[in-house]
Amino acid sequence: MAAKKHVVYVLGAGFSAPLRIPTIAAFLDRAKTLQQDDSRTYGYFDKIFETIKLLERAHNFFRTDRTSIEDLLTMLDLKDELEGTTDSQLFKKFICDVVISSTPEIPSSSNAQRWSDLFFGGEPWASYGVFVSALLGYEFFLTGTPKSNAPPTLSDYECREAKQGIRYSVISLNYDMVLEKMADHINATFQGSKRTFASTATGRGTPLVKLHGSVVKPESIVPPLLNKQYVDLAGLWSEAFAILKSANQVRVIGYSLPDADSYVRFLLRSAAVETRHLQRIDVLCKDDDGVVQPRYADFITFTDYRRGKDRQESFNGGDCYGYLANYQGQTEPWAKVIHPSDLLEMSHAKHFR
Repeated sequence: MAAKKHVVYVLGAGFSAPLRIPTIAAFLDRAKTLQQDDSRTYGYFDKIFETIKLLERAHNFFRTDRTSIEDLLTMLDLKDELEGTTDSQLFKKFICDVVISSTPEIPSSSNAQRWSDLFFGGEPWASYGVFVSALLGYEFFLTGTPKSNAPPTLSDYECREAKQGIRYSVISLNYDMVLEKMADHINATFQGSKRTFASTATGRGTPLVKLHGSVVKPESIVPPLLNKQYVDLAGLWSEAFAILKSANQVRVIGYSLPDADSYVRFLLRSAAVETRHLQRIDVLCKDDDGVVQPRYADFITFTDYRRGKDRQESFNGGDCYGYLANYQGQTEPWAKVIHPSDLLEMSHAKHFR
């Protein structure tokens, strides 16, 4: 029996941006809006903003990205390490509160016009639902008989594990719980569906390694430059390394390869030394300022590195929602058989043809 093709997704903040979860550049603006709307809950943000003003003094002497919360967290974490302070802990709570408060709920599926809206609550969540269903290895079948002149209902569809020739893994640089939230939604919607994401490649479920930590555990949030020093993350690095070195395809979505994330470059290089099966590297990331494409062009030397159908579109104007929503039009509004993995692969091929 032939081995399954292994596709690894590397996800950055741009992947979640269609849900209005702020990217690093927009993070502080979103925090100010949240505080303005609910000053009681987020009153402590004032202390965070004062701390940020103090950290901005560094820009008087050295170039500093004063809008990057990850740079600010790195500075605070180093200060805590050297001086025994705890300023970074409140900053981690701040990050979690902004991300959680900015993550929309999955709406109900009333008045759905197609199966994806019925299953996943309408756009933009529906596109994430198709993506997550593919990653988890689900397929859907119309098993009931809809009423005359009426669209199917959820009870008319069945979800089950698919027999597909692709296995997926995810390495995420995001703090949010978008993938896990949709997985929980699918499993709550369809009786018998129990697959989920696993933090290890050997666990039951689709591997999901979150190198920067997660909002469900504020203490797990780590700065990008120093997180190699965290003993608790050694296992995550090992998992990410094992996943990458066994990949047939690496698909980078919404990750701008910032200069501060030098460790990601080393992780990719280290895995490349061990890989025996890598066939393609595909990259999709918006680049309104024209800085992302040169970073990737300078870093990736692989001959089968692809940036989209015209080798520019992935960077200039290409957004993650367009990639996720490509499944639309590939099936009937009320399809009888739905294979999300096939839809994802056709969408990907369409974008990177």
